[in-house]
Amino acid sequence: MKEKLAISDLKVIKRVLDRLKIPFFLNFGTLLGVYRDGGFIPDDRDIDIGILGYERKQEICDALKKEGFTHRIINKSIDNLYMIKLVPVDIHMFKDPGKKYDYYMEGASLYRLPKRFAEFKKIKFLGRNFLIPKKTEEYLEHYYGNWRIPSNTRTRRN
Repeated sequence: MKEKLAISDLKVIKRVLDRLKIPFFLNFGTLLGVYRDGGFIPDDRDIDIGILGYERKQEICDALKKEGFTHRIINKSIDNLYMIKLVPVDIHMFKDPGKKYDYYMEGASLYRLPKRFAEFKKIKFLGRNFLIPKKTEEYLEHYYGNWRIPSNTRTRRN
C-alpha cells in the first residue's frame, strides 16, 4: 500500500466521520502500524477502522461516496463497509449485543471485539487525534500474538 495514498484517504475519512460526529478507532493492521511503527505497514493492503454501532452505515457510505469513494460488496452477509478511493478501506461496524457479550460484526463470527477493548484513548497521528483501544498492547497481543516483531507473514488471530 502506498503510504501517501493511504494518508490522503484516512484524512478524508476522518474529516467525514468527524463532521458526522461518528467516533471511530484505528483497527487491526492500521492500529498495529501506527502504534508499533508510527505509520502504515508498507505491505498492508488496506486501511482498517472500527465503529461501535452500525445504525448509520448507509449515511457513512453516502457521505464517503460524495468524497469519491466507491462501495464494494465483498460479502453480503458481513455487516461492514468496504470502500475504495485511492486504497481499500475496511470499516468494521461492530454491534453491541448487550452488557455481557463481545461486540461483533453481523455474519462474521471471526470478528469479535471483546468488551475490554471497547474503551478508547487518543493518539496523535498525521497531526490529528485518532482513537485507539485504551488497552492497546493487550489488544494487539489478542489479535496478533507477538506483535512487536514485524513480519510480512503475520496474520490476525481471533
